[in-house]
Amino acid sequence: MAKTGFYPTASTPLTGSELLTAVQDNNTVKLPIASIWANTVTGVTAVGSTGLTFTTSAAEGDITLTATLDTDLQAWSAIAPSSKQDTDATLTALAGQNWAANSLPVGSGADTVAQVTFAANTFPARSSAGNLVAKPITDFALTILDDADAATARTTLGLASGTYTPTITGTVNVSSSSPLQLQYLRVGNVVTVSGNCTITATAAGDTQFRMSLPIASNFTATGNLGGAGVDRSGTYPAVGISAVIATDDALFQFTASGAGARAVQFSFTYQVI
Repeated sequence: MAKTGFYPTASTPLTGSELLTAVQDNNTVKLPIASIWANTVTGVTAVGSTGLTFTTSAAEGDITLTATLDTDLQAWSAIAPSSKQDTDATLTALAGQNWAANSLPVGSGADTVAQVTFAANTFPARSSAGNLVAKPITDFALTILDDADAATARTTLGLASGTYTPTITGTVNVSSSSPLQLQYLRVGNVVTVSGNCTITATAAGDTQFRMSLPIASNFTATGNLGGAGVDRSGTYPAVGISAVIATDDALFQFTASGAGARAVQFSFTYQVI
């Protein structure tokens, strides 16, 4: 409490905290100022953040002291009472921690917090049993977590699927072709294609044609692509499928049992290089 009506002496001076309380509570503090006037200061009022107004008991009027107001008192008096934060146990617990870089506060009870520090490649998570802790995560996993949708995530994972209509080029014993829509599936750098097509053989015997790919590759060996099929027309001869290095597409080869339309059913897999 401020010392209302108290006259401090050299042996019992008015302390700074008592003066601060006096200003906050709008109490009256009497101070001797005989060296200035032979009168007494009867009131102390805060003036913004710049000084104190001393109200005297004589006709000399009021004086404003601006040079000796403590910096903390100036700052405190300038803050509106509604803006001052009351004492709070949770805030005290937060303030009591020596916070390290890359740390988060985690509630550990009523008005208590624990500090959880996150090292590189960790993130906050809680398993079915236990508390919120730092769990490991790889840089690759983070590239998936920031994907906006499933399609973007599949791209990150190297997954793709769809349909396409290939271009067919007859090379041996083929007069025409009728490509049909095929399906494909990519996992990482491996693509699988399957479907049907129809070609017209000019005669019985060795028959070859090339087929374009759904996802481009740069083949370095015929074994970069491999598969098999069957000519479902006639005697069902087997169809071999391999890579064409020069044109980066698939080569189909079989022995046609005769001239005319040949319905070929197939599946092949290749590397994306």
